[in-house]
Amino acid sequence: MRRHLRVSIAALLVALAPGALSTAQTPPISPPISPPTAPPTAPPTAPPAAAADPIRRDFDAFAVYLTRKGTLSADDRANAAALAGKIRQSLASADDPARWAMLAQIGVWTDDPALQDEAFAALLDRQPRNETAMAQWIAALNRRADYDRAITETNKRIPDVTKAPRVRLALVETFVGQNRLEDARVALEQLATVPPDINLRKMQLQTRVARLAQLWAAEEALRTADDASATNPIVEFVTTKGVVRVELFEGQAPESVRGIVSLVDGGTYNGTRFHRRIPGFAVLGGDPNSKPGSTGRAGWGTVGWRLPDEGALPAHRVAFSGAVGLCKAVDPKSPGGFAPNSSGGQFFFTLQPAEFLQDAPLAFTTVGRILDGFEVAAQLQPGDEIVAARTVRKGQGEGKPGTAPELATAFEMSVPSSKPAPAQRPPTGGPTITPGTGAPPVRPATR
Repeated sequence: MRRHLRVSIAALLVALAPGALSTAQTPPISPPISPPTAPPTAPPTAPPAAAADPIRRDFDAFAVYLTRKGTLSADDRANAAALAGKIRQSLASADDPARWAMLAQIGVWTDDPALQDEAFAALLDRQPRNETAMAQWIAALNRRADYDRAITETNKRIPDVTKAPRVRLALVETFVGQNRLEDARVALEQLATVPPDINLRKMQLQTRVARLAQLWAAEEALRTADDASATNPIVEFVTTKGVVRVELFEGQAPESVRGIVSLVDGGTYNGTRFHRRIPGFAVLGGDPNSKPGSTGRAGWGTVGWRLPDEGALPAHRVAFSGAVGLCKAVDPKSPGGFAPNSSGGQFFFTLQPAEFLQDAPLAFTTVGRILDGFEVAAQLQPGDEIVAARTVRKGQGEGKPGTAPELATAFEMSVPSSKPAPAQRPPTGGPTITPGTGAPPVRPATR
């Protein structure tokens, strides 16, 4: 079921009460990071003129409807487009920032990048000091993994992020998505005080960044060793959006790597289509059922074998942003909701770190990482094709992987974008954040 956060168009308008944009989420998975949201508050009392505004009335009614329904159907999208058309027509006679805020919200509801960018830019052109609008635009860009643009727009519009805590907190999530954990840590340290409604999110991010920083230090050492040995296999996926070059972790996931290489060399991936995108988290592909003419359901296909959960091995690799992992069979009866040792040929590219995927009981296998083409992977949408897959550099292992027979019952192959909830809620609270000195440079990342 899709989840919609509390809606308040007043969030984007400096003159009205603070609130937050909502985001639509693809079922059944929710993202590990959600945009910061304000606690529910009583709606501001609208002046008589606003109450008589038919467009504002229609927008508010649509917002309440979506909040209660929790899903966005094809008819809802058509209604949202019709409402956006009315709002555009009204802008011809009155250039009202509230109208641009409504369009921005509709863009977020419908996951329409072009509408989001147009509306947020227009709103900020008219209200340059609207910190909430800038923070929510960054959140929308993060959700698309357009991290470089999030930084570019911030540098362009916010002269001093030290005076904009909502923007800086949103940029922490940008840095996390780029694997820039030290920049994220420094930015959090410099957030000495934040508005009460985002204080909990600040503490959650500090805890997460601290763990990721430790894991990243180990990952960097492994990458240095991989570069020095130059023995890991490298494969390329030529897609309709561009080329994604992948290094496979033969030392930590040997059976899975042999499986991927044999599928690449055998042409299994040629002509398959990416069949699912989890906004702000991952893109899924590699299913033979996704080929044109296939009678099977995309996401449910198999390659004739099952691979062991090499994410459970002590030497497993962690799924950072730009990782390549293997999907597993969804099984509500299994611990964590996924059948053990059920990976086959379907894979995913992560668009932000997913450090929980190797934790028990999930034990997903991180089979490799993107060497070149992260920007291509970030643009992939359902329907984009793998035109060809080829091995660029062979590894040391050869032959078929050690496998088990297929499951007796077919399951959808997928990946969770958040860790399963514990049986008991952990204690609340977190370490105190001490202010730092100076501000970290906000710069596009080099991969």
